[in-house]
Amino acid sequence: MKEMETRGDAKDASVNERSNARLVSVGPDRIKAFSDGVFAIALTLLILQVKVPSPSQITGEADLQSFLLQQWPAYLSYALSVVIIGLYWVAHHGLFHYIRRANRMLLWLNILFLLCVTFIPFPAALMSEFGNYRTSVVIYGASLAVTGLVFDLMRWYATHQHRLVDKDLHTQVIRTARRRNLIDPIRARVLEAQVAMQASLEDEEDENESYEPFEVDFKTVGEFYHKIETGFTHIPEEELFIGPPEAQANARFVDLNGDMVAIVDRASACAAIERIVEQGEAPTSAHPDAHFWVFDNVRTQYAEAMAQAEQTGIPFEPVRPVVANPMTHFYDDTSGGIIIHDPLTHEVADLFNVAYDTMLLILLRFFAHTQETEAELEHLSRATLRLMTTVIRPLGEALTKLPVDRAALPGRTAGPGFGQYRLDKKRRSRYDRLEAVETV
Repeated sequence: MKEMETRGDAKDASVNERSNARLVSVGPDRIKAFSDGVFAIALTLLILQVKVPSPSQITGEADLQSFLLQQWPAYLSYALSVVIIGLYWVAHHGLFHYIRRANRMLLWLNILFLLCVTFIPFPAALMSEFGNYRTSVVIYGASLAVTGLVFDLMRWYATHQHRLVDKDLHTQVIRTARRRNLIDPIRARVLEAQVAMQASLEDEEDENESYEPFEVDFKTVGEFYHKIETGFTHIPEEELFIGPPEAQANARFVDLNGDMVAIVDRASACAAIERIVEQGEAPTSAHPDAHFWVFDNVRTQYAEAMAQAEQTGIPFEPVRPVVANPMTHFYDDTSGGIIIHDPLTHEVADLFNVAYDTMLLILLRFFAHTQETEAELEHLSRATLRLMTTVIRPLGEALTKLPVDRAALPGRTAGPGFGQYRLDKKRRSRYDRLEAVETV
């Protein structure tokens, strides 16, 4: 027995000697101080998930109160994450209370533990924004579990065979510390609270009576419109339509070769969806001018022209050398662009923008009309088509051929910028001008 004890003591001494041989100059106190700083940063990052509304979102006291109340998932996620990181910090201090020396392995295990701690703000932010998704709960719970496992590994490494703790530390103290893991039950409570929060958010979604039966994922435009049609078939018909049916655009004002379909009920709405899909993706034999086949024909012709250019050596330039985002002046809500400096091009661009903005105003009045007469609605409809075909299109094509800046950008052209002007004209004089446009 004495011989076995001697061998055991020799083995422990050998382990400690190898461990001591790798000791570093950084002591446990410095590791603890460094870790405290990292914990403080992690706790600070948690508050970033609690958002402050922008002035554009708040127009009164009610808006502010509503915004603050809607952020309750962020408050809960923040509070729970502060508690859990605080528990890790307390456990970390408790462990280093017994550690008397440090080696390189302890340093790396501590860094790995701090990596897990500093990661917690990310799943906490996911929980505050997407707490109703199971993936967010899984990521949050997994991050806490991994952090706990890494801490347990570091504690085992430091205390196993008294590697980095006092040799006089009673084994019962180490065993008690291992059994008394305060983090595990708290971690379980946190996960229970997160699951409860997810269930609460899902209940709120059910109360909102969402009629979309599946996630919006589609590969073609036809699939997209069929999903819209699914919504039409699920929404109660009395809630599907707003406003009088006669207020919508119809063949009285918009002549589309008899293709205009008036929507008056669920059946006509679904028929309109089928017409859109047919015009967009119908087979060539049934609908030779379907949008998909027109675009596919353009693609095929482009590929053939590029192949011919490669064979003959004659360059093929399918587009004009227009610049990106041409402007006559900078706008408050734009981040950048290229100013048109050529005088003639600048005047043409100004004329294009005025015509484009006028067309938008006409469309707005046509689709949101209130007291307009039948004659005025007819003027609005016809003037819109006239502006598109006889003003906006030719001016836009001309801009793609006009220089943007002969000195700074030689060989580059402007192109239409689609800038908007704020026209402030009286309603009656506007219709007089529209009638003049129609008669041109």
